[in-house]
Amino acid sequence: MAYRAYLGDALLPVPPGKLTVKVKNQNKTVTLINEGEINMLKTPGLTDISMDLLLPAVPYPFAQYASGFQPPDFYLSLFEKIKTQNQTPQFILTRMFPNGRLSHVTNIKVSVEDYSIVDDDGNGFDTTVSLNLKQWRDYGVKIVQIAANPAPPEPQRPVTTTGDWKVGSIVYFTGSDHYSNSNAASPNNPKSGLKAGYAKITQTNPGSKHPWHLIHTSNGGSNVYGWVNTGTFE
Repeated sequence: MAYRAYLGDALLPVPPGKLTVKVKNQNKTVTLINEGEINMLKTPGLTDISMDLLLPAVPYPFAQYASGFQPPDFYLSLFEKIKTQNQTPQFILTRMFPNGRLSHVTNIKVSVEDYSIVDDDGNGFDTTVSLNLKQWRDYGVKIVQIAANPAPPEPQRPVTTTGDWKVGSIVYFTGSDHYSNSNAASPNNPKSGLKAGYAKITQTNPGSKHPWHLIHTSNGGSNVYGWVNTGTFE
């Protein structure tokens, strides 16, 4: 079976003779009072990949290069760059049968956790690297805008009829005059005028000129505070 191994854009010259892929577990076992022991399944942990790589000092017939022979320094500089610059390349290992049919493929985004460089006189001038990779999962921070003093929600506009109005009812003042008492001859409006909005009926005086006493609610938008005529609110 033919193998090709890539770390980022770089084709590794000699595929690893042995590759260990360990899928981490995060399941949790708990004991229930009546049901005994159960297993709580969770998302798998980050996958670990470990391998030994041969970096030839001379162009062997079995070595593979994307664009001509590269010495061990080329790959050692690559590993150092990935590690020191906190890069997260793709690690890809393809497996192909002699007839050209593709077997399964390992394709995973990784970080270089650590690596050991071994010089052994048994390997001549070649260099061996023990490389440990860990799966990388992209993540980000979501920014949420929070108002410093959020305004209270506006009350729902009441649906009432004249017969339903009473002390304590919340009504919508449509804007007109208000008076200092229920039979006053002239209005007692502020210089800025009265504003429409929600208000509360606090008193009634049936049969008077201005039978309804309204006080604006804190978040209703109105500034009414006095006696008003029937028909000035709904």
